[in-house]
Amino acid sequence: MLTLPTHRTVSGIRTLSVGEGPPVAFERGDGLTSVRDKFNDNFGYLDDFVDEMQADVEDISAAVFGMSVIEGLTPTIGAGLTIDHAEGTALVGFVLTLDAGSITVLPNCNPGYVYLKQDGTWEVNDTGVAPAMTAFEFCRFVSDAGAVTSISEGSRDPAYILPARLRKVAGTQAATVEIDTPTVVTITHAYSLQVPGFKFVESSDPLVTVEPTNSDQDTPTSFQVLCTYVGDYYIEGGEGYEFYDVGGGTYSGMTIAIDIAYLRTGLGYEP
Repeated sequence: MLTLPTHRTVSGIRTLSVGEGPPVAFERGDGLTSVRDKFNDNFGYLDDFVDEMQADVEDISAAVFGMSVIEGLTPTIGAGLTIDHAEGTALVGFVLTLDAGSITVLPNCNPGYVYLKQDGTWEVNDTGVAPAMTAFEFCRFVSDAGAVTSISEGSRDPAYILPARLRKVAGTQAATVEIDTPTVVTITHAYSLQVPGFKFVESSDPLVTVEPTNSDQDTPTSFQVLCTYVGDYYIEGGEGYEFYDVGGGTYSGMTIAIDIAYLRTGLGYEP
């Protein structure tokens, strides 16, 4: 009977090189035991790859949807250096369901930190440094040599999770555009899009084109546009003084002021 090895969680994605083993090659004359072992070796190798891809999907989910308690898991002071928690569910890349239990903490902390990790286990420290594994701050505590004296719920924020929804951010931003060279303008907005999507921009002046640019510089709260003056013009009084648009407009200096209307979509949390 063929069996798969016990499921293992592996972080990161490992590439397969030609000639690397396993997969294990089958050879003429293999006995039953050898064939079974080689099947299990190959199944185990596939299992590793599935684990690696699953870990990546879970990390992306944590970034998009946030991490926190969904329901229950209320922490209370336990006996000695322990914190008890009720049963409940949390989102850490996927939904974890935990039974009621106790967490052993450290003495003489002010504060100490308790993290719930993606594998459903707890990590406690007095530094506030998050674990290497994807995790969120479950609660903070104060303790003396032999007992927990107080608990606060740290950064738990159920409104932060489930679900991230399609959001639209719209507004208008003033900009000053150079006449004789394209100008890059950074559009900023207060609302944060965890996964930015499409961008639509429009200039208030028909003689200035505006288009998104430098998408590698996008952030959850900003993006860049390239503004280009496309009208015909001539300069009077020398560069740096005054120019005239052939269509009849007169501007001072070598710049033009415009308003940029923008609409940006993406996935974000409730404001």
